[in-house]
Amino acid sequence: GDSFRDLGENRVDSRFANEAEIISLYQASSFEEAAQQVRQHCRLACLTRSEQGSWVLEGETTHAIAPFQLGDLRDTTGAGDTYAAGFLYGYTQGLAADQCGQIASLCAAQVVTQMGPRPQVSLKELVQKHLPALAVCGCWSASCRRPLSTGLKAQSTRVRRSCGAGEVRSAVRLVARHWS
Repeated sequence: GDSFRDLGENRVDSRFANEAEIISLYQASSFEEAAQQVRQHCRLACLTRSEQGSWVLEGETTHAIAPFQLGDLRDTTGAGDTYAAGFLYGYTQGLAADQCGQIASLCAAQVVTQMGPRPQVSLKELVQKHLPALAVCGCWSASCRRPLSTGLKAQSTRVRRSCGAGEVRSAVRLVARHWS
């Protein structure tokens, strides 16, 4: 309720939520209204909309991210966490918010084609196949464009140390296990 909303409005600078969650949190009458409200409280918000894709809100900019279709929908368990993990991977690589959203959308699209929340394919290879321009290595350099490596395992430790949110740690560990 109010204490959760206070936390989000006064102590969080980024947020991941699906359409129903963000509408409920802000008690808004529409997704668009909720997006406007979250924009006032977060510098970065990733809002997923199932088959309609997602919106990445960065300041006053809205990046509309198209969904990927990789197969038939089987199970949505883990889609939001995998979306967040894909986004955070791109973010830790210094990619632009819209590029992070593309990686996130691709990762979520993969996990919904299978039973269970853990990717059954290499996310590294998935990005290399579908988004080759975004497949960068794990060296922490925004200008680096070497092929994607297994460097995320080392990076996940850095992200865990700098962030106290258990959900972020879990998301980064999830994608790290399946990136190599």
